Amino acid sequence: MAAAKAIRTGDATAGARLEYVRTRRVFRLGGWHQNGLEIEAVELPASKLLTELGVAPDELGATPLFLVDACVRQGGRGPLRQVLAAFPNEVEARKAFRDVRGDRVEDDEWGQILTIDARCRLERVCWFGEPGQIGLDGADPGVTPARARRWGPRRLRGSAGR
Repeated sequence: MAAAKAIRTGDATAGARLEYVRTRRVFRLGGWHQNGLEIEAVELPASKLLTELGVAPDELGATPLFLVDACVRQGGRGPLRQVLAAFPNEVEARKAFRDVRGDRVEDDEWGQILTIDARCRLERVCWFGEPGQIGLDGADPGVTPARARRWGPRRLRGSAGR
């Protein structure tokens, strides 16, 4: 088993140590004083420590992903075509969004930039036109996945439906 990762601060006379024990998902806070005498370590569950410090778990999770979702005509004429592309940052997504939008927009063309956070929630950043209340997979972009689906107990085979 690998040793716990630790951050230490101080000198030989006094200091503090913060370790993360991955196998137990706890932070261990300890230290020393008076020329090296150890202070008994305190263990805090990771979720409690983050909550107490006001840190949301998704702040430490994956960075958001930016999606450009649009329905436009190529070269301003012809049938509508769907464009869907993912970008690691907002700057690249906005550049692609401007390229898709072009100089003019017909009434039935639309586009939007959506972000997907670590909890898989969609948020609309900017848009043009109206997508006819349709976003990814036919869902309204303002609706989180938990609200978009109806969750409930499934009926078992052979049940009488009572």
